[in-house]
Amino acid sequence: CTGAARRHPVPADDQLWRAIGCIRGFQKGDIVGSVVDGAVRDGSMTILVDVQGVDDPQNDDDVAVQVFSSKDAPPTGGDGSVLPYGTLGIDPDERFHSSVGHGRIENGVVIAGPLDVRIRLNIQIVLGELSFRDAFVRVELHPDGTASGGIFGFAPVSDVYEIFGRQAGTIGGKEALGYTCAGLYQALLSQADGGYDPDTGSCTTISTAYRFDGVPAFVAR
Repeated sequence: CTGAARRHPVPADDQLWRAIGCIRGFQKGDIVGSVVDGAVRDGSMTILVDVQGVDDPQNDDDVAVQVFSSKDAPPTGGDGSVLPYGTLGIDPDERFHSSVGHGRIENGVVIAGPLDVRIRLNIQIVLGELSFRDAFVRVELHPDGTASGGIFGFAPVSDVYEIFGRQAGTIGGKEALGYTCAGLYQALLSQADGGYDPDTGSCTTISTAYRFDGVPAFVAR
């Protein structure tokens, strides 16, 4: 890292995955995926992506996007799937309301940013926050009303380590996931690529991509 955090529509880098991708618990089908899926369903990690000012869901040159945490659990079906058109309230704490990112829709794909995002976590042994700086949101709108996309930005290394090291790692999490806390911290530092600090000559944030699938919902403000 030799400069400030890059600002680019949907950053291509995902250095967080380079740092943690070989850890067993983070791989597809392992413990992190199942825990996050459960948290989405029980309200421990409900995320609302609000696309505002849409005139044409296929092509619109001026829309705004805001990301909220919610303390509400979404409605679910008998098979555990999240049902569409539930009403979910935004978190009353404004720290969990992102800034507004401006953008556009091209061929049914929303791209908006930059925006700063903070998401509340309350999952089993972890009570913390996920945060993104200089983030962009990409959302593909599907004909049936569902959506898929991602949040791409720079997460402070200290925040990532607080969640996976100091909290999850100290109460059996590191054994369940398959890492050492010292090894995790060193991996995060070695791959950090944003937030250059000229005083230390090192980076303080790491490029991060979180992908999601969504259903339409009513956002209660």
